[in-house]
Amino acid sequence: MIKNKTDLLSNDLSKSSFNLRKTAITALEKIIKALRPENLIKNNVRLKSSTLFVQNSSFDLIKVNKIYIIGGGKATLEMVCAFEQNILKNINNPYKGIINIPKNQKDKEYGLSEKIIVNYASHPVPDKNGVKGVKAMLNMVEGAKQNDLIISFISGGGSSLLPLPRESISLKDLKRVNSLLLASGASIHEINAIRKHLSGFKGGNLAKRIHKSSGAT
Repeated sequence: MIKNKTDLLSNDLSKSSFNLRKTAITALEKIIKALRPENLIKNNVRLKSSTLFVQNSSFDLIKVNKIYIIGGGKATLEMVCAFEQNILKNINNPYKGIINIPKNQKDKEYGLSEKIIVNYASHPVPDKNGVKGVKAMLNMVEGAKQNDLIISFISGGGSSLLPLPRESISLKDLKRVNSLLLASGASIHEINAIRKHLSGFKGGNLAKRIHKSSGAT
């Protein structure tokens, strides 16, 4: 997992330094493993009988008709793959979904089924493919009914991978603002505070569109 582990544990270390460094590396590897997207899903999402538990929320799948999967981000693909393998393939509810992921993940679909459409978009500067994917997601979930369940998987990078400029704002304008923000030295929290006001998807706008359905994020 740590590529230069051998170098870090070189023979010129004293025995005490070697043992301390080995312990630190082992601890770090365990932390990295626990934080991998698929493990986060396994640890926070579980199925017990006909009930789906998502952290502190629960959903009775007997009362759920269809399940819709949406989302975007650098870790979204692995999250959705883990969710499909561990949950969706073990229930009878029909499901489908659309996710936006970075273009450099084209060779990493991890056995995701054809029920989940993978749309490749640009990161960290948004592009028209990202907009196309978001519009497809909204078109899909806006048809959801009261007894349908919408689950969104949004991870780091979601701000640029899930673009939908507000009316009167062009994609070109959004890209320009995004580039300026990235070069400004502002923190990611400060950048996202501005981004959400320029988006028709983020900042609560997704929730407004699906208010008639049940949703877990």
